[in-house]
Amino acid sequence: MLWNVNTGTSSGTDFSLENHAFRTPKVPFQNRSFSGLTTLSVKICTDATHRRYSLVRVRRECSRGRRQGARCFGAPPLRTLPQREAEASTQQEREYANHDTRFVGGLVVLLVAIVAAAHNVEILDDCMPNADWGVNGCLLEEGDVTRVEFNDELLSPLADAVIGHQAWRMDPSYLKIESGDTVNVKNKGGRNHTFTKVEFFGGGSVPALNVGLDPALECTAVPNLPPGESFKITGLSVGNHRFQCCRHPWMRALIKVLDEED
Repeated sequence: MLWNVNTGTSSGTDFSLENHAFRTPKVPFQNRSFSGLTTLSVKICTDATHRRYSLVRVRRECSRGRRQGARCFGAPPLRTLPQREAEASTQQEREYANHDTRFVGGLVVLLVAIVAAAHNVEILDDCMPNADWGVNGCLLEEGDVTRVEFNDELLSPLADAVIGHQAWRMDPSYLKIESGDTVNVKNKGGRNHTFTKVEFFGGGSVPALNVGLDPALECTAVPNLPPGESFKITGLSVGNHRFQCCRHPWMRALIKVLDEED
């Protein structure tokens, strides 16, 4: 059986499935990866007597726009824990409820740790559509930077190397992860970019954008990451890893990998 229980944004929520009491753990469900209300999906298996329950899966999902407070979808009406205890006919049932309450809480806390192991890097720009961007144009639906403005921001009289328009960037530009974590990279801009691992930051594959920079050796033959496309990075060793766009070399990111045992 699969039950979806909207627990709202609070912790320690009581709910009951098929006369069986559970409580969400006293930890916040919200973090940087989730906003709005949170749905707790619980898959429950029972034995032949339908008296013994065991949790085999817990999943959190973002659920915007729903009322705060516990609700149950596709299941009998929810009962609060006091109501459940009043209906319990034996001490054994209450012991089952206490056991599974702790079980649910422990697995949800574990799930929070698993969710935190996924990290995102977004490749961004702010090109204005139909503003003479040349080859491949600009595929953003909305943007505010013309090609003239982009060129005006390339250089500064106070610097000998390219500065570049700051709307062309990696977000975040500095990321700390643990060994074994996955980094999801997505081009959310309107122009072609790359996210290339380099030994040292340097210039890219477009000479006009390399003012004052020697090209990074890794940028000699790198495929583009078109707008909307994404990929995953796994298996990074402990230490610092440098990534840059080989078309716009001021777009850089440093990923620091920590030993998960530290």
